[in-house]
Amino acid sequence: MSEIKKSKYNEPADIVIYVKDRGIVLREKSLIAIDKEKCKTAAVGNEAEGLDQGPEGPVAVISPLRQGMITDFIVAREMFKGLFEKAQVKVKGVQRPKRIAVSVPKGICEVELKTYVDLFSVTFNMNVPLSCFTDMEMNEFIETSADKYKVIVGITKDNPAAYIREQLKYTLKYSKEAGIGREEVMQMLQKEI
Repeated sequence: MSEIKKSKYNEPADIVIYVKDRGIVLREKSLIAIDKEKCKTAAVGNEAEGLDQGPEGPVAVISPLRQGMITDFIVAREMFKGLFEKAQVKVKGVQRPKRIAVSVPKGICEVELKTYVDLFSVTFNMNVPLSCFTDMEMNEFIETSADKYKVIVGITKDNPAAYIREQLKYTLKYSKEAGIGREEVMQMLQKEI
């Protein structure tokens, strides 16, 4: 798995796909490359990062998930369809998984969870009930529930330090725009610790 050295995107989530009797078949970043001229997907996952040519290039590379939360539903659907294809998990027709479970990031709110339910229901063209979603850590969920599901998808944050850095960057940018100095922000952080 390639490491994203200096990401120009919102910090992408890590997507893990586990298939019963095959184990973990995919572990990639939540990135999608879109050919702007043809309006179609050029690549997904780690391959997409290599296609980034900047804002003026013919391919746009984005992460439709920010810290594991969906920021663009339609692009996320296309990304997941591409990742399932890479993992050789059929999303249409008779071979689609009968039982799917999704391990979502801890701390997501009810609206964000409902968006994941809708996303996977639309992607698999079937009802994926809320009971198939958990915020249990992916490895623990596989150990305790792998016999119940054909496919388990994990949306994880394997690099929490990167997410904290990104959040701090946005906080400092916002505080500067609001006229709050770094020292005051640091004092606020100290009070929270």
